[in-house]
Amino acid sequence: MKDKPSTASPPGSASSGSLRATPLHASLQKLWNRCEAANLRIVRHDREDYCSIYLPNGRSERQVIVRAGEDAEALLEFDFEQITFLGNYNAFLHKLERRIYAALSTGCN
Repeated sequence: MKDKPSTASPPGSASSGSLRATPLHASLQKLWNRCEAANLRIVRHDREDYCSIYLPNGRSERQVIVRAGEDAEALLEFDFEQITFLGNYNAFLHKLERRIYAALSTGCN
């Protein structure tokens, strides 16, 4: 994890602007503040209605795209700062609870 959150865009994504260039939607601003406090990388896209958060995923990161409004508000209700994704699985570890949450399927169509 980086010492400071980066606002640089990853290769191939929309360019990010300065947080102060134009105001973010209030829900994204709250999300931005929490990411900065937790040293999580967050990228602002050209449009003000969404951003990308990069959460730990083993030794790398997993991009989570969040739209302003209901999506951001739902994420703000969860302590996302405490999760680490588990590789390519639809699963994550909640570090404080010491629990793994996973999506399961039967494998049948």
